[in-house]
Amino acid sequence: MKNPRPGDITFLPTLRCNASCKNCCFGCRPTRGHTMPASDMKQCIDVAINAFGSIKFVQFTGGECMLRYDDIRDVAGYAHSKYNLNSGFLSNCFWATTREVAREKLKKLYDAGMRVMTVSTGDDHQEWVSLRQCMDAAIEAANLYYYSVYMRVELHDRHSKTFELLESDEEFNSLVKRGKIKVEPITWQNFNNEEMTERHKWKQHGNIKTAPCESIMRDIIIMPQGDMMACCGINCSRIPFLRLGNVYDSPMDKLWADGFKDALKIWLITEGPKGIMKYISEHTSIPFPYSDDRCDICQNLFTDKMVMPYLKATYHDWYHRVMNLYMRRKDL
Repeated sequence: MKNPRPGDITFLPTLRCNASCKNCCFGCRPTRGHTMPASDMKQCIDVAINAFGSIKFVQFTGGECMLRYDDIRDVAGYAHSKYNLNSGFLSNCFWATTREVAREKLKKLYDAGMRVMTVSTGDDHQEWVSLRQCMDAAIEAANLYYYSVYMRVELHDRHSKTFELLESDEEFNSLVKRGKIKVEPITWQNFNNEEMTERHKWKQHGNIKTAPCESIMRDIIIMPQGDMMACCGINCSRIPFLRLGNVYDSPMDKLWADGFKDALKIWLITEGPKGIMKYISEHTSIPFPYSDDRCDICQNLFTDKMVMPYLKATYHDWYHRVMNLYMRRKDL
């Protein structure tokens, strides 16, 4: 059986951030100082290209990757000049202090092969970075340098004041209507890094609709300390199960291949977290917090002290069905 090869390589050059959002998925703070050197990121690109021959794009996220502006410009330029790979980055746009500053930085990144900018904003983010800066950066990128621009806006219980502010800006909205900026709502989970609270749980009932996870084992994801993750979902750093190993200790292609030897990862690929939750709900009385978000469900599954022992004990009951589903996938 031939397993899929990765399509992109994503770097989190640092988990440091200028902001301290209460519900940051990675718990990023100005004091989180571990970084991956530019030389190591370049070496990872070389290794991935040679090992897989399928890498088509380089992504930078974090943390706030623009705190490493010179490094990501250097690495993006390396990937573009040596392998003709384009790049993208995700940022809260703290650096866009004026339109002129944003324009200058974006031009230098574009010249290095950066083609996609994703802005992360919302009600929590605005405590640290103004929405005006985010809109200015997005407008400059969309108008002048032909970036593909995405504005990810956090949703709190399906609501966001930020959406109202975005809709009231005529210049920004004209670009949205013309398709030059795409606004994407994202579920902002209550990670509450300062004060963890216990969520109410109950047994899930009804028809749970399963769907493959579109993030698991799709791309090479590398953390600042070299950990390679199976997923780039917002909960990945909180789920040890999603850590494949470390690129400083093991060959990248071996870490990737070993990921497909894990039956639970195969289950996530075929039916997603809801598939596992459905099985648990149909066979046990284990309760879960209500959620329709796959990343939230995934964290609930893999951090619940009752779920993993049960899945191990019933391994032979679900393993063959899951593997048969996987082998019937058309993309293998």
